[in-house]
Amino acid sequence: MAGESLAESVCLMSRYKRLFHTHFNDSFAMYDNDLIVGSVNFLETLEMVFWLREVGYDGWFGLDLFPAREDPVEAVQQSIDDIKLMIALLNRVDRKELKAGLQEGNIAKTQKILRKMLIP
Repeated sequence: MAGESLAESVCLMSRYKRLFHTHFNDSFAMYDNDLIVGSVNFLETLEMVFWLREVGYDGWFGLDLFPAREDPVEAVQQSIDDIKLMIALLNRVDRKELKAGLQEGNIAKTQKILRKMLIP
């Protein structure tokens, strides 16, 4: 909401020891649509999961969904599967290489790393 970056919020909350819980869903960023995780903003959510791991978050991954048109059980399962997919994709990444690209502000380098992750 409000144009915030999920990953930046994770880093800020972690820096100030205020990261206690996560609240996963997806939206079109203008309203809290409570959509299936990753259905709209997959890469932004993937980035958030990356930083959750980097800051050492070991708490719950909470879901907040309101499946108005989907079967609720299927919506929850799809969200869990998408989060597991993101974790599996991140396991393909050379984290040091990715962090170096991010620290350099080298967008082309980080895009190449992400492409290798998505298309092995």
